[in-house]
Amino acid sequence: MAKQLALNRIGISIVDARIQRVAESIVKQHARPNVKEGLRRIHDQLISTGSLWLRERHLKQRQQEGKPAPFTEQHILSWSDIESAAFVGGRLAVSYGPLENIYQQIQRRIPDFSPKTMMDFGSGPGTATWLAHKEFGSLERSMCIDLSPDMLQVLKQFQEALEIEKVDTQRFLPVKASFPEEEQYDLVVASHVLSELPNDTNRTFTVEGLWKQTGDMLVLLDRGDANGFNYIQQARQRIIDFSAKRNLDMHIVGPCAHEKKCPMEGTSNWCHFSQRVRQPAIMRQLKGSKSDAFDSKYSYLVVRKQKRPEKTDLASESFYWPRLVMPPLKRKKHVFLDYCAPNGDLERTVVQKSHPQPHYADARKSYWGDLWPHPPVAKVVKRTNLKPDDEEGDEHL
Repeated sequence: MAKQLALNRIGISIVDARIQRVAESIVKQHARPNVKEGLRRIHDQLISTGSLWLRERHLKQRQQEGKPAPFTEQHILSWSDIESAAFVGGRLAVSYGPLENIYQQIQRRIPDFSPKTMMDFGSGPGTATWLAHKEFGSLERSMCIDLSPDMLQVLKQFQEALEIEKVDTQRFLPVKASFPEEEQYDLVVASHVLSELPNDTNRTFTVEGLWKQTGDMLVLLDRGDANGFNYIQQARQRIIDFSAKRNLDMHIVGPCAHEKKCPMEGTSNWCHFSQRVRQPAIMRQLKGSKSDAFDSKYSYLVVRKQKRPEKTDLASESFYWPRLVMPPLKRKKHVFLDYCAPNGDLERTVVQKSHPQPHYADARKSYWGDLWPHPPVAKVVKRTNLKPDDEEGDEHL
């Protein structure tokens, strides 16, 4: 039971076959060269809002390949029907895998969570909504919000093909000082939205608005680079401060086991994870890729409007387990584990073959992002800096 609660991995994520068929039909509505050009514009925009290191790397790579330099000056893309089709074909899977992982984590740890209403802010083609219907099976009504009218038209095509009822759409987030219970949603999701907003003022306003309309659980997902983590970390602190000032009950479901200051704030590290995703055929065609799968890097936050559960059983105890924030270092007869502890510190411990079982066996099978359900059996060292994974891939964009 402890092993199941601690797992963060779901194997390779495969986009639902029905969603893949709809995506292919939408791409076919446009000339393929136009869709590929739209995908290039999306990619350039994502690079422009990423880290400086990433922008410089892509500029150098384009120069070496003799290709036109990407437009790396920070900018926000205007989403037409071409960009919407390009996103569906070439980008949908990037958020699909992490969202599937997060939803399944929620189901394992909170099996009685059965949302009936949902808000999908920055919905794009509705990826978070269609997945929520598939994973939770309890949704009765959804509100999808996206600024682009063309993207909302694409969303309607998915809705009709998937035969999902009671999905409303609008272009802007409602603004109120507070929302009565009947205007709140059991589940609010904002996927890859914070990094699309032009400044911190907009992000603060948006996070507060989303939290006000959250009746139970809020899920924030963004790219797995330093910028994406910073936006998630700032949103986390904003929600904690906002709730404290208004005496609102809340606790962080994941990835943190505490509501203290993030120990990675102000360091060279960023809290992020990775989900393996099967690359749909249409995605391979548009990108000219031969790879069957890719790793989608992501940062995320799941917050619930309830007090942190009391320790009454194994499931409630899991809300106090540390989470592995780096891939375990598995060496001969010992394993180094780096985790974010419930006390708010980054810590490292070592588990040796000589230690009591099942500690060592679980450590050998542990994975980046898993919870660690065992108390330390060796010295724990507080860490101030962790070495990030060797290279920042593109699929966090």
